[in-house]
Amino acid sequence: MKADDTLLADATEEVAGPVFQPGLVLAHHRPGWFERAAGRIFVPEDGAAVVLGRGTGRFGPGVLDDPHISRRHAELRRQGGRLFVRDLDSRNGTRVNGRRVEAAELFVGDVLRLGPAVMLVAAVDGPGLEVPHPTLLGRSAGLRRVLEAVERVAPTDSTVLVLGPTGAGKELVAREIHARSGRGGPLVTLNCAAVPDTVLHSELFGHARGAFTGAERARKGLVQQAAGGTLFLDEIGDATAEMQATLLRLIENREVRAVGSDRTRALDVRFVAATNRDLGAAVRAGTFRQDLQARLARYVIRIPPLSQRKEDVPLLAEHFASRHRGVPTHLSPALAVVLLRHDWPGNVRELDNLMHRIVLDHPGEEPLPVPAWWAEEMAPAVAPAEGAASPAGGPAPPPPVRRRHAGGPPPPEALEALLREHGGNVTAAAGVLGVGRNTLYRWIRAAGIDLEAMRG
Repeated sequence: MKADDTLLADATEEVAGPVFQPGLVLAHHRPGWFERAAGRIFVPEDGAAVVLGRGTGRFGPGVLDDPHISRRHAELRRQGGRLFVRDLDSRNGTRVNGRRVEAAELFVGDVLRLGPAVMLVAAVDGPGLEVPHPTLLGRSAGLRRVLEAVERVAPTDSTVLVLGPTGAGKELVAREIHARSGRGGPLVTLNCAAVPDTVLHSELFGHARGAFTGAERARKGLVQQAAGGTLFLDEIGDATAEMQATLLRLIENREVRAVGSDRTRALDVRFVAATNRDLGAAVRAGTFRQDLQARLARYVIRIPPLSQRKEDVPLLAEHFASRHRGVPTHLSPALAVVLLRHDWPGNVRELDNLMHRIVLDHPGEEPLPVPAWWAEEMAPAVAPAEGAASPAGGPAPPPPVRRRHAGGPPPPEALEALLREHGGNVTAAAGVLGVGRNTLYRWIRAAGIDLEAMRG
């Protein structure tokens, strides 16, 4: 098995992937229960019809015991890979994606709300984290797998390649690897996209006094500064050809010689690299060295985009809102619903920026409401907020909601678009379509889709 298969079993058809079951993840709740129970999972037995409500013990004792939730609020029924919900004449109603319903089929990505309890419909493939990590916030199974991989590789000397989209937290993962490594030296960052070739060797290796005009004193380079610690090669996919050749020699030889010096020193440095680019595609295009890629990819950690761990969104949103406001701040259930329905193309960074704006627009308001501009600016990607109005003043029209595919293969262009959205991750795409991975691989081959070209 390849190193990156330890996180996402999406490399070949023969790799055994996680077993998905349709279920609910508690994504948001009233203060108190939210901190204790967020991320808890409830998966009903196949063929079972269960009641959700006060005193039922779903998600743990007392979690749903709220006066706004009826004792027999809703019935959840599972048939194979399908979930159905039916309101049981509850006092406050059952809502799916912000709309009150009598009965509905639930699909992956839908948001079910009973009173203050907001649940995300998910293809569950394992437990999440019981306690959030102090810096890599979240409780999703996807984040748990990232942290498990960090724990495995951190104490070793292996070079690590961290892959993930922009804004997903690659630098935080690199810092966590260093923090758990036990190495006494510092973590030093090299932004591979920001160092021109003309000063590359001086920046990396330092220079001796008098090495060139203006070199009045000797200077240590980044590699020597990282001695005994970790050199983080950020944006490695943007490295120039000269930088790639230099880094390859450095990783292979673990030696450094300052510009203008004839003395070579052996150094103890651990390398962690990160990129949002598809290095395999860059190798095929001739813009990235295959031997360097092989050296970097001794162990690969893939960070899932926020769209693949949406259950973490409310926890992150409250963290960012509290930080921007300077006091503990909570989301209203309606705001939690619309945040869960957004696709987050900018990942965690986009969420942070959005919460900063909402906090500024609603000073002192607790809990934070859905902002007035949401329907106009964000509605194309989300369900409308409860009670939200369209820009013209009338009710916001319901946006199209993606449903899992229930029949034969979708059109090739639709299948390719879905795979691109999930970075070529067959496991995640299969969960959205509601089919097995082997079935999806057959559809991919029949459509002539090149998975490797879209991964990373």
